[in-house]
Parts: sequence; structure tokens; C-alpha cells
Amino acid sequence: MFGLYQAEISKAPTAGLLPKCGACKLDQGCKSPKMPVTGYGRKGILIITDAPDSDDDQNGQLFVGESGQYLRKVLAENDVDLDRDCWKTSAIICAPPEREPTDDEIDHCRPSLFKAIRELQPRQIIPLGKPAITSLLAPLWREAVGGIEKWVGWKIPLQAHNAWVTPNYGLQDVRDAVDSREGPVVKVWFERYLAQAVALLGRPY
Repeated sequence: MFGLYQAEISKAPTAGLLPKCGACKLDQGCKSPKMPVTGYGRKGILIITDAPDSDDDQNGQLFVGESGQYLRKVLAENDVDLDRDCWKTSAIICAPPEREPTDDEIDHCRPSLFKAIRELQPRQIIPLGKPAITSLLAPLWREAVGGIEKWVGWKIPLQAHNAWVTPNYGLQDVRDAVDSREGPVVKVWFERYLAQAVALLGRPY
């Protein structure tokens, strides 16, 4: 399944990018509001998760909880250090209550994501989960972004930023699937897609 989208995403961002930080009011209910991008990015990889979880919010940085440790382990198995080799951010940068971000929250926070992409110029962008995929692709894709199954496993040349986009399941998706019949399959594909993504070299153009 890990293939190349025939239709390049070449359209420049045209919608949903007006500054709206604070409009969702999430910053008023979390301990670490407006969490900044972290990491040294030595391999030019930007990883986008959906939102800070409760552990992240308490510690003021992403991927410090159980799910984050799992991500670190999978990356380390592929010779990638999450802090040294990657930058880390999220579709919304203030921790919501224990739920998935809403479409409005994603829209309000999208300018922060695109500002980070412009400044960092990553060679590869890995959105983990539907909120991250939606935040990144909604202004760039000609059709509705749709469900996560439409995107996971693809490598997409993003001409607007000369970067590869390699969507994958979210860490919460992997965790939620553990007790289901599909759980082992989701975990295997998540790890396989991530390994194939970080093995990409260079830029698409």
C-alpha cells in the first residue's frame, strides 16, 4: 500500500490559514498552553500529532507519556532519535479535555502549523492521525480530506513546500485498537509505514 500519490499536492494554501490563536479558548483550561515546536530536526523530519495529551500538558512537551515512549521506541529501531532527528508539533497546540480535537479547533490552530513548516522547511512531514492529516491537507487538497484509511501508508510529494508527506495512524488509534480484533494489524502497519517513511531520503523535487 505504501505508494506514490499520482496527483501531486501542488496547490498553495488558500483557506483556513487566518490567525485565530486563542479563539477556541483551550489555552484557558490547560497547564501548558500554546506548546511550542521542539526537537533539533537534524534529519529534517517534522512529526505532527493530534494534540498534547494529559502527560504532555503536565510536562510542557509532546510525546512524554506511554504513547510517546512507544513512538520513540519504534523510531529508535529505525535509527531515528525523536528529539535529535525530528521536530515535534501538533494539530492543536493546547491540550483539549480528554477527547479528539474538533474541526473548529483544528481550523483555529492551523496557522501555527503552517508557520512552523515555513520556518523549519522540513524535507518530510509525518502527520499521525486524522486531526493532523486534516490540519495539514485540508487547505491543499482539492477534495474533502475524508477518513484516515484514505491516506495512511502513502508517500505524497508536497510541491508547495518541497517535502514528502507520509500520513500514518495516530498513536491513539494504535492504543485504541489494542483490544479489538484489528489491533495487532493496526500496530504492525503503523510500525511498517513509519519505518518506510523515515527511510526516505532527500526531497521530492
